Amino acid sequence: MGIVDCPSIDSIMEKEADMNRRYDELKTELHNLMLIEDFQKTDEQRTREKQLLDELVKIVDKRNELVQHLDNQEKAM
Repeated sequence: MGIVDCPSIDSIMEKEADMNRRYDELKTELHNLMLIEDFQKTDEQRTREKQLLDELVKIVDKRNELVQHLDNQEKAM
């Protein structure tokens, strides 16, 4: 990736902030679902719980990539 293709540090920080907000939203929704006893959950609630976990993992992975990219940019300076 050339210098022209590199996202700015501000852009990376903005993406990270967006991911953090989304992560918090998902975590809250997941927490609320986890308050329900498993035997009381509907199939839709179980499916949503899995979707939330999957999305949380994706966000963590993307956030780690952004942090690594930012770290690489700082080392290149």
